[in-house]
Amino acid sequence: MKPLETHLELSCHQALLSRVKEVLDREGFLPAHAGIEDVKHALVAWVDFVETSRHGHVCVGSHRDDPGKPLH
Repeated sequence: MKPLETHLELSCHQALLSRVKEVLDREGFLPAHAGIEDVKHALVAWVDFVETSRHGHVCVGSHRDDPGKPLH
């Protein structure tokens, strides 16, 4: 890959990660001042939520009764 292509690719990935983190935060999966381990945990929890929802096991709407409550 050429340097400009590499730079553009990384920029796209960074923008995507920022958007994903915004969604995780808005949906209550991500605690305030989250570190990388929190983001990893939130991604796994979000994937589980989406997979469960896809199979019709969760009602539409917020996935958590208390967004301030830790996931563990």
